[in-house]
Amino acid sequence: MKKLLSTILLSNISLMIFGQSVTINPAFGADQQIMTYYGGFPTIIGRSAGGTSASPTASAANSTLFFLGARGWDGTSFNLSSTAILFNANQLFASGARGTNITFSTTADNSINRLERMRIGHNGNVGIGTTTPHAALQFGNVISNRRIVLWENADNDHEIYGFGINGGMLRYQVPGGAVHAFYAATSATASNELMRIMPDGKVGIGTAAPTSGLHINNDRGSLGTYNEYIYNTGPTNYAGLGLYYTGGGVVLFGAANNLQVANNAGGFSSVSASAFNVASDIRVKKEIVNLGLENNEEYLTQIRKIQSATYRYNWEDATSRTTPHIGFIAQTLPDAVTTSMDKTPGTSSEKILGYNLSDMAGLTLMGLKAVDAEMQELKATIKALQAEIELLKKK
Repeated sequence: MKKLLSTILLSNISLMIFGQSVTINPAFGADQQIMTYYGGFPTIIGRSAGGTSASPTASAANSTLFFLGARGWDGTSFNLSSTAILFNANQLFASGARGTNITFSTTADNSINRLERMRIGHNGNVGIGTTTPHAALQFGNVISNRRIVLWENADNDHEIYGFGINGGMLRYQVPGGAVHAFYAATSATASNELMRIMPDGKVGIGTAAPTSGLHINNDRGSLGTYNEYIYNTGPTNYAGLGLYYTGGGVVLFGAANNLQVANNAGGFSSVSASAFNVASDIRVKKEIVNLGLENNEEYLTQIRKIQSATYRYNWEDATSRTTPHIGFIAQTLPDAVTTSMDKTPGTSSEKILGYNLSDMAGLTLMGLKAVDAEMQELKATIKALQAEIELLKKK
């Protein structure tokens, strides 16, 4: 049954609807006043039950308790409601169980099908694009660069400040030229920038103008016991490179057998220090073979074959290195002290020969011992000869 009402003035009453629809048809070009209440508030209540008015039954789960819709003239008729708010029973009603939800529906352009767009669940959770929100705000499972937009420079999936979902990835999106910055409050009126990512990918921690891939600036005065940590899993030859401050010193570590110090000319850089400590405790060694006097000649022979030379590295010239280095050619060293290195640091390039300082110290010590043994032998021989000479003088 439908009732066409031109004007309804209601005060302090509820509109009760039993098993029928009521259409309010305002006068053309005029606002329609449904009800006015002074000193309180007007109400519109929809009531729905199963069964009949003579013998009602409990409202069923998923049944609509109240429908609020809107229709437009399509040139032929006022057809089905194209937008609606539905008040629904979320469960079978009982005296202690009256769970409900509210859904909001619209019709897309060039379509006649009204679809649910949002709902407020029985527990207050809001779902947009999903009928089963399990959090305070939940969106439907859709793969898209543009799921939440906070600011739009242009209507596309890239020139926005917002969030999206790609396969197995949360996408944090900003337009070209924009900066990603992270802040933490320092008081009720101020925040401190913790980190930023520049448009070219440079990362700054403690600086707003990073000049390298990772730029850390911790201007704290005395380091005290602060820990700083850098870890790189990038190019193969630098995988596992780390640097951190422990309060007792700086620790630099890298992948096994592969820690390189490079310069910006594509070569290796010099290292300045007051001392280099090498682990040599017997407790960190195995397969130990002690060397004695019988090995002296073998190592002296190896040392005699080493080619000494002066030189400059390929990345040096007379300006950067005024005095040539003095050293030796690795190809003339014994295998026990040589090691394989990348010709260009940080790449899987052609391999070149280097030498292990610790092993080189061991070889040098063996040479000194061999020379010392020969000197002791010579001293003994000289002493015996001097004794013979003294005997000859007495005759």
